[in-house]
Amino acid sequence: KTLLEYMAYWCLLSIAVFSLFSYPLTYPFVWVMGLSSITILFYPLWRTEKKFFYTLRPVIILVVLFSGYMTYDRMKAEMKWCKIAHKSLLGQTEQMLPEYRLLYGKLQNNELFLYNYAAELNVVKQYDKSLAIAHECERLWADYDLQMLMADNYKELHQYNEAEFHYIKASNMCPVKFMPLHQLVEVYNETGHREKALSLAGKIIEKEVKIPSSTISAIKQKMQQLIESGGIPAPKSRKSDESINKQQPSQEHLLEPQTPKELLPP
Repeated sequence: KTLLEYMAYWCLLSIAVFSLFSYPLTYPFVWVMGLSSITILFYPLWRTEKKFFYTLRPVIILVVLFSGYMTYDRMKAEMKWCKIAHKSLLGQTEQMLPEYRLLYGKLQNNELFLYNYAAELNVVKQYDKSLAIAHECERLWADYDLQMLMADNYKELHQYNEAEFHYIKASNMCPVKFMPLHQLVEVYNETGHREKALSLAGKIIEKEVKIPSSTISAIKQKMQQLIESGGIPAPKSRKSDESINKQQPSQEHLLEPQTPKELLPP
């Protein structure tokens, strides 16, 4: 065996091992490396069985051309996606949505694109469309941020049972996270389930903090205020807002709805 053949074997083995934990064939580069490795390994056989390979030559040429075209087309689409995602992040989301719709036909099997597309639709408050894309993504990808995105869409549509389901699912995926539980309390308050809200607020206060942060501190303080008020959200008035801002000027904004994470291609 030559060094090049050993490298081809190791390349295919790497792809096989990668396939046990992820989806390597969704990346054009992996297709190129895989086909190159197979070509290297079959080259000695081609030298000894030339007549057989000459017979198959038209088929081989078509396969190579088709694979090359698909790889180029996919790479071109992903480069386009990268450009429009950055523009969208700069505040041009509505202008970029037609571009996302065009790319959907080529990247609808890419879970990261689907999540990005769903998140952008959520940003412009197209919650029904965001949910449709998010459900497609869920069939390909089990992810905490995706569950939070779906829960937020359902919450904005006032479909609280579904929102509760996805917040609980997100919490089970990442038990150390506080935000799903905080949002659950918000759902219970909005739907009048005071006892559930108070019980969960108590659990949040007692919950162990793995990595301290200002957001967690703000959540715990808000849960304490909720318990002290008996589970009834404090009335929103200018005076109360001013007093809160004086006490906690750097934490109040931390609990406001935020743009979904991971809006950019990897």
